[in-house]
Amino acid sequence: MNICPTGALYRNLKTHAVGWHPAMCTRCRMCVQACPFGNIVYDALSGDMLKCDYCGGHPNCVQFCPTGALEYVEDTISTRSRKKAFAAKLKDAYKEVESWTAGSGRFCA
Repeated sequence: MNICPTGALYRNLKTHAVGWHPAMCTRCRMCVQACPFGNIVYDALSGDMLKCDYCGGHPNCVQFCPTGALEYVEDTISTRSRKKAFAAKLKDAYKEVESWTAGSGRFCA
């Protein structure tokens, strides 16, 4: 959340989800680049950032997932540790792919 130059990102104290203040946002998209989970995206049609707010702690996607593949897990130290470990793996994988392209930013030769 420190990546946001205007402070438009914040931590929701009830759900622990990262929230977004549209009025404070300049749409610089630094959050899109920084989020290791890909949870923030830019919608070119609306000009807004799209960010899950966990439906206030009761995510509808979990309730209506036809295969039961999604689950909502309360934020705990162990889940936070797993998220951080996963983010570190993603960061390492990105660095590896970037080294293949010699920093060109392209994934194709």
